[in-house]
Amino acid sequence: MLFLNSRLFLLTVVFLTLALYLGPFGLYGPSVALPTFDNLDSKIVLYKILAESGMLFAPSSSIVPNMMDGLPRLSYGSELNALVWLFVFFKPFTAYVMNEVIMHLTAFVSMLVLLRHYFVPYTIRFRRLVILSSSLLFALTPFWFSGGLSVPAMPLVLYAFLRIRDGQGRWQEWAVLLLVPFYSNLILVYSFFLTAMALWAVADRIVYRSINRPFVGAIVLMGIVYLGVEYRLVISMFFDDAFISHRTEFVKYYGTFAEAFRSAHLLFLGGEEHTAIRLSPYVIGTVMIAMLLSFKSSDFSRKDSLLVIAVILLGFFSGLWNTALAQKMTLPVIVSVSLVGFFLQKGILRVLFAMMLVQIAFAYEYAFWFYEGMHDLARQFSFIEMFNMSRFYFMAIPLWIVMLAISFSLLVSKLKYAEILIGSVVVMQAATLFDVRTFVEKDLYHTKVGFEQYYAPELFEDVADTVGKPKDSYRVVSLGIHPLVALYNGFYTLDGYCTNYPLSYKYRFRPVIADNLSRYPGNRKMYDDWGSKCYVYAGNIGYIRYFPGVVLKGVEINVDYLKAMGGEYVLSGYEIDGAADIGLKFIKVFTSDKAYWDVYLYEVIGTAGEGGEKVE
Repeated sequence: MLFLNSRLFLLTVVFLTLALYLGPFGLYGPSVALPTFDNLDSKIVLYKILAESGMLFAPSSSIVPNMMDGLPRLSYGSELNALVWLFVFFKPFTAYVMNEVIMHLTAFVSMLVLLRHYFVPYTIRFRRLVILSSSLLFALTPFWFSGGLSVPAMPLVLYAFLRIRDGQGRWQEWAVLLLVPFYSNLILVYSFFLTAMALWAVADRIVYRSINRPFVGAIVLMGIVYLGVEYRLVISMFFDDAFISHRTEFVKYYGTFAEAFRSAHLLFLGGEEHTAIRLSPYVIGTVMIAMLLSFKSSDFSRKDSLLVIAVILLGFFSGLWNTALAQKMTLPVIVSVSLVGFFLQKGILRVLFAMMLVQIAFAYEYAFWFYEGMHDLARQFSFIEMFNMSRFYFMAIPLWIVMLAISFSLLVSKLKYAEILIGSVVVMQAATLFDVRTFVEKDLYHTKVGFEQYYAPELFEDVADTVGKPKDSYRVVSLGIHPLVALYNGFYTLDGYCTNYPLSYKYRFRPVIADNLSRYPGNRKMYDDWGSKCYVYAGNIGYIRYFPGVVLKGVEINVDYLKAMGGEYVLSGYEIDGAADIGLKFIKVFTSDKAYWDVYLYEVIGTAGEGGEKVE
């Protein structure tokens, strides 16, 4: 099967696969179904508001009036992020598609560059197959939109650091470290990545008894660039006492030891919600098979190779690996095998076993960050609540692909016809990744909605026409509809979703929903212990899914306080039973086959009728 090592053939397969993967964007356009959670309901709209505000370079204290009755410019993040500029130069959907294409193409090239120079031996058979297939699987990862190149470019950043550490750094490697901060996230990912690099530099100092100055310099340089990109955040944290973030009152959920242990197992198998790659069973299974085969000193004969390959594939198809990996003692067993392998093996094989130990450490670190035993420590050090240290786990995905490439290399050296096994694993894992990609052509679980269907611009324009006033002259709140839908369509809101806003507004908004919070502990915990979503709750109906046709009874909204805050209209996804009794006047219902929502428009009258003094 020499064609499996043909550069032309493999590159053709790679780019056809990527074209099919990204195909729904071209085939369905704005009708393509996208995730709502932490996607359509959040950053996309904030980028749009900022791009259209004319306040890109405004002082951090300047007020952008659209959301939550006006938030400081600081709350919208840095203008030095490339994602913002995509929304400046292009319409929102076009910017979204461009970001997706850039992320997946960058991921392929990024992993390709790393594997061509590191981790895959130059002497193995089917080296191109190993490198290109591994890079393709990384490119098919369902990356989080708002992360930009945070994870996709990580292999390239690691490559740059490795070259510099080896004394081979050229201007290209230094350029990578200078440019990636402008299209990635420091707080989410690279503060932890750079911490890992710093720990590596310390380990080098201990082992080699000298400081690798270029390597340390590269870490410092990239850190300085990130601080420059995030200058607004740096100033607010260290030099601006006037801005007190709602994040200072974050209260983390703490679980039992058993819950943390189970969570570590699940994270190891499937990944965190923003990093999930659906590893089990193909990736983890292949890596574990390679680890076990590494203990055999001699290669397999042709007959034995075919038998081993048949048994491995049968295990995949029968679900044997799923069953084995799901056992509660799986992680302890893998730790034991990895420790034995680390001390017995040498060279690249020792690296493989070490990486498995690191992956398990990532899973346990993530899970036990939320263990109840951390509570006393959190009370002593407030930053533990403010910063999610579990995000070291973002490094797990590229690391898994590197481990897979090393495993492929080992299989090729041990087994005859290993290309059959590699091809089968790649096809099965690619099929899995196609199923979990963040954009699909239909909504299977009511958590993915078409871009235009979700924001429903025509429907909300009808709402605005019915109100008949300039949108900046009144304020609205949404009930059962994510507030950022109204914001996307130009309405000015008292509610919203923001990950860094003044704590004072959290207190100011709370009386509007206080009755609901006292009735539903889940909502109270969500608001008081987190609070990034200043939402008017629709009873205890969550905001992950929308249920058309529901009639809400006993809605707990302090309409008088809402009116005192300046709220004039409620845009509800549901009919409110007894609306007049709580001070809401029904105006009209808006429906459309093109819209995900029905919108019931209510005017805020208040129980005392007209009048009242605005609450500041």
